[in-house]
Amino acid sequence: MVKELIKKNFLVFDNIISKTYLTKLVDNIFDYNWKFCSNLTYGNEESYVNLQDFEYGFNAVLTTEQIYFILPLILETCDLSNIEISNLNQISRITPRLQTMLSSNNAINDIHTDKEKNHYVIIFYPHNIDGDTILYNQTTSDLNFSKYENMNFKEKKEATKNFTILEKITPKENRVVVFNGNRYHSSSSPSKGPRCIININIDFDEINKKNLNYL
Repeated sequence: MVKELIKKNFLVFDNIISKTYLTKLVDNIFDYNWKFCSNLTYGNEESYVNLQDFEYGFNAVLTTEQIYFILPLILETCDLSNIEISNLNQISRITPRLQTMLSSNNAINDIHTDKEKNHYVIIFYPHNIDGDTILYNQTTSDLNFSKYENMNFKEKKEATKNFTILEKITPKENRVVVFNGNRYHSSSSPSKGPRCIININIDFDEINKKNLNYL
């Protein structure tokens, strides 16, 4: 049975999919085409290669069949969250991520939003591991996306040093978190082993946005 944990400004669902589907989904992860990234947030851009952020890992490039296999998870989450999908093109990102750099103190990685366009974020956790997802009280209304993205590494650190934490979401098998993509967030590195998630973006138009009290 799905367990809904309603919080201010975000939603968490536990046991989002059946045990059978979860098992098949996890098995399928081993067949993904994993690509090494020096920085999971910004890819392999040279300006973001550094040894201090502990964000080395892998992003997966999915086949069409693998995307369709994840689709029921996305549609179920959107249905429970009252997020209307009128066109599958609204699903603009489905990116499995695997963090392999371990950090004994769960180092916090780059604070960011996924993109500028209006979108919801869905993060699915397929297994139990440490390395919380951190949601901040600050949004792009507080710090403009374009301005932030044009900052260098040191400027971004300075701009976010006074950000305050809204919530920390602990990865748990068969859990999803849903929030408005304008909210700044970050991952933190695991200490106990590789950390796997599936990051999903759902685009929406401002004129069609529903008044969802958690977003």
